[in-house]
Amino acid sequence: TDGVLSKVMREQCADEKPDQKWLLLDGPVDTLWIESMNTVLDDNKKLCLVSGEIVAMSPRMNLLFETADLSHASPATVSRCGMVFVEPAALGWRPLVEAWLRTELPKVLSLRPLVVQRLRALVEWLVPPSLWFVRKRCSSPMGWESLGENTLVDSLLRSLSAHFFGWLGHPGKAMRRKREKSSARGRKGKEEAVDEPPAVQAQQAAAVVEAGTPRKRRTSGEVLAASAASAAAAAATAAAAAAEG
Repeated sequence: TDGVLSKVMREQCADEKPDQKWLLLDGPVDTLWIESMNTVLDDNKKLCLVSGEIVAMSPRMNLLFETADLSHASPATVSRCGMVFVEPAALGWRPLVEAWLRTELPKVLSLRPLVVQRLRALVEWLVPPSLWFVRKRCSSPMGWESLGENTLVDSLLRSLSAHFFGWLGHPGKAMRRKREKSSARGRKGKEEAVDEPPAVQAQQAAAVVEAGTPRKRRTSGEVLAASAASAAAAAATAAAAAAEG
């Protein structure tokens, strides 16, 4: 079966639009697959698959590799590519924050511009003094210089993402189990309520209406509903007392 790269390259080669196409390959450079790209990086620009199929790149296609290092890349691969090295210090931690605000927030937060703006302001306010405090007043066995500010900020953003998803109910196994337990308790409460006598059910309904409705915001319909429920509870109690007498 085809992999992701061969499938995408075949689709882009068959596309006859005059637009320039860029294929971005991010992640570590592994010798198991990067050596297979040498024929693509040659002047021939042809991807040779295991099945014997040859996919030729069009003149409008370009490959871009984004990797942290070239420790596993062979000289043949390095000599076939043009290298652009970007210092992490030159990049800074603010692009990490912007990418986090766009892609890593829960949708209930990312769809609210005011929330995103407030989070950006909080990060700009708290991160610079926090980094200064860590560098000047804290110690680490590895040394903060070896980690860098980008690593510290990335760890902070990952922790915030875990907190937000846990707080807002990330659809993980633990949250699903919690919801299932809550729904089971609700079903059990409904079954128990069905077994109660009519008088008790009426009293419980009146208590729910009275407790669940804010007093300051009740409409006339809600007041009438509460009054009707109370009257029904009183009538049911009187009827039960008369039946027992």
